[in-house]
Amino acid sequence: MSHDRTSSFCNEVNQRVVRKTVGKTSASASDVEPYGIVLPTNINIFSSLSDRMAGLEDHEVTEQVRQVLIYLYRSLQRAYRRKPLNNYLSRMNLVQQDDKAALLEWNFEDFRVGFTLEPVRSESSFFVVSQDKSAGSLMADTQKLDADISRSVDQIVEYVLENT
Repeated sequence: MSHDRTSSFCNEVNQRVVRKTVGKTSASASDVEPYGIVLPTNINIFSSLSDRMAGLEDHEVTEQVRQVLIYLYRSLQRAYRRKPLNNYLSRMNLVQQDDKAALLEWNFEDFRVGFTLEPVRSESSFFVVSQDKSAGSLMADTQKLDADISRSVDQIVEYVLENT
């Protein structure tokens, strides 16, 4: 995502304006929002999501995806305010499943994390799948999303920042 798109997304999040797509952009990066900081490109994970979000068929799933993305942005922004992050964070992927659920996934070399967002909110979950190279096996942990989605998102961001 370009600096313009990150700036626009930050404005939308901090003003609590959620549009139908994530990546509406401004024409210039010179008008950086006064509400917060822009995420640097090494931790800019949102760039490929606009088109995918527009294709989601279930309103409840779309709303959950928006909420997760907003909390992800805020969590990364808080971490970056505490100390500049040198981590390289890959871009997130969003895929609609056959049952209209959405898989929002973040892939790294030795692990992947993500959210399975279901049409019935109480069935939504988040997960961590990691590779134990010494044992040659995969370890998976799946938990239901907290009613306060930000808690689940903060757990994922903490895990990612500790392991990248």
